[in-house]
Amino acid sequence: MAMRRVRGLFFAVGLSALVSCGGAAVQTPPETGGRATSDVAVVAPPAPTTAPAPAKAAALDPPQKVDSLLRLVPRDAVLVANVPPPEKALAAMDPALRAGLLSELAGGLSGKLRLAPALVADLVKSFEGAVVFAGPATPDGPPEPMDRFCYAARMNDGALVTKALDALGAEKMERGIFVVRSPKGLEVMHGAWIEGSRALVGCLRKENLRDAFEVGHGRAPSVEGSALLVKERAGDPFVAVDLHGMGAGTKSPPEPGSRLFVALVGQPQGLGLDLRFSGYGPDFPALGSVLDAAPQVLMPKLPEGALAAIGLSTERSSGKTVTDVLEVVLGRSISHDGAQRLLKRELGDLGIELADFEKALGGEVVVGLYRDPKQPFSFDDASDDPAKDMAALVVLSIKDAYAQKTIFSTAQTNAKGNKKVTAKGDSFTRDSAGGTVVHIESRPGFVVLGLGNKKVALDAVRRFGKDPNTLATNPAFLTARAKEKAASHMLLFFDPALARLIADPTSGAKPGTRVGGGSMLSLVLFPSDRGLELAATGDGAAELLGIGAALAVNGVRRYTASAKAVEARSTVSMLARAAVAAYEREQVDAKPGTHRLCKSATPVPSVVPRDTTYLPSGKPGQDFEQGDTTSGWRCLQVSLVQPIRYQYEYRAGGNYKGPKRGGPDPGKDGFEVSAEGDLDGDGKTSLFTMTGKIQNGTVVLSTQMFLSDQLE
Repeated sequence: MAMRRVRGLFFAVGLSALVSCGGAAVQTPPETGGRATSDVAVVAPPAPTTAPAPAKAAALDPPQKVDSLLRLVPRDAVLVANVPPPEKALAAMDPALRAGLLSELAGGLSGKLRLAPALVADLVKSFEGAVVFAGPATPDGPPEPMDRFCYAARMNDGALVTKALDALGAEKMERGIFVVRSPKGLEVMHGAWIEGSRALVGCLRKENLRDAFEVGHGRAPSVEGSALLVKERAGDPFVAVDLHGMGAGTKSPPEPGSRLFVALVGQPQGLGLDLRFSGYGPDFPALGSVLDAAPQVLMPKLPEGALAAIGLSTERSSGKTVTDVLEVVLGRSISHDGAQRLLKRELGDLGIELADFEKALGGEVVVGLYRDPKQPFSFDDASDDPAKDMAALVVLSIKDAYAQKTIFSTAQTNAKGNKKVTAKGDSFTRDSAGGTVVHIESRPGFVVLGLGNKKVALDAVRRFGKDPNTLATNPAFLTARAKEKAASHMLLFFDPALARLIADPTSGAKPGTRVGGGSMLSLVLFPSDRGLELAATGDGAAELLGIGAALAVNGVRRYTASAKAVEARSTVSMLARAAVAAYEREQVDAKPGTHRLCKSATPVPSVVPRDTTYLPSGKPGQDFEQGDTTSGWRCLQVSLVQPIRYQYEYRAGGNYKGPKRGGPDPGKDGFEVSAEGDLDGDGKTSLFTMTGKIQNGTVVLSTQMFLSDQLE
């Protein structure tokens, strides 16, 4: 338990790092006369300097002045993250999303640390910044980087630090040193509260804490001089990872020099992204050695209204072929001749010659994402069934018209006799179940594909190259495009309105409209035979982070709601079986052999629970103890005694809930059992129903459960 709570401290800093969008690196704090009264602390358990009967602090010697938290991080650390305060870090985000994430952060910390929510809220507010780092692997140390983690946090309220330490049961020693132990007495956290610098330092292992102190005293080099950091980004929120060091001890670690560096860069109109990656070894394809950057001229030609678009370079480097690209992608598992045979076989199955494919394929491909603007956006629908109201438009550039014609002539021949494919001129259409389609057209200089919702896909294909309203006519798109490199291996565009809508469904934002601007990220590969080297930059970090954070939060909520919905599903199934069993029993007040449905039961509880549970009463005449031998819950012989999140009801003969929301109506000779809930307390309810109907003296039960807004 103590270990889980201690690891929760790292969750605190890690979650802060994930939502960081601004703020400077933590430097020397201002001198304060006496204890600060503002909001400060956060993260791990620091120890006060007023510990009674202080114990001796062994060989640990914390520095008493810390100018920069990075000067506590050893030069050979395998991971370093600079984490600004949440309120500053999230300043560039949509206000609704920012408030939601801060609430999620406080709630997550409270659960992880098992501390009072009010204390956690004060800690989050008081947090002034931190660095999180993991020391290098050693022969006698743990192999997992997580077990070598440390943190150094700046806080201005020692009282809150002391209170948190006390709640965690920390053992306090001299010079601010503390130890947190498990219930069995195992040491699970070592740290120190350096009061003069308002710095809280902690490590899972005493050895790593000692190393940090050695660096703080200047007796060992710090990470500030390491190639892992990018000097000009040291003041920005960043994460730097030594991939070779992180993989130490594994069967096939990345080769030395493999690194990842990601920083969020403050800009006048938002946040930028600076990503640098070097991956060396057999697991990293040397794509920069076979592909050149492309001017990305296809993306501006896309019809207006794209929610997002991604342009990719297929421009082979001088002397390189599609076979060379495939060989690099598949890695050392295949030879050049093997890659060529694979391509010939796969293309040959389609009747296409490799030489024609090589001649035809141009230097770019772009994918645009569109949706039906008349349909309200639902993140749940988009997650569960992306093709419901959405479609992808894919455009490939073609460089050889004769080869293109040859390929399509072969395709037309192969399409004859395929009843599932409709060939018309230079186009092919295949309809699929659920109103989806795959549509391909050959046009001068392009191959155009539409996939997904039939209406949306065909409309996007029709508009490409014909509708004058393209992304290039949107000034906001052009402004964003002008900020990025003229040529790149990948160009990503996304609509900020979509980010706002995901963050706050009530915002009224309309994705795909001309209102607002666009955000872009570009990625460039570098030639290297050792592996993959790339750099990505862009001005859409806040939107990307917002989308990612919202998706993560939504994913957790969906998982939680799904887990809670298990109660409704299982209980409704049980109630339906109980209704059938009650009908099959002979009722005592009827003639022998007579079977009747139980009459309707009173709903329990009387109102739908809103983000809470209800404990049914077991007293006679209340809740599931209502009714008699012919009606209600006693007739069904059902009694629930555990807390429930839904309102349960049994109705017979009519006035059913389901039909009003598109569910089945069993009629006057039937029944319906239902569960209705409001898990998030927003007033919109979920509904689960099953129905039964008497046919020829037998109850026929519905084979499927009807669901409406099941995660509400």
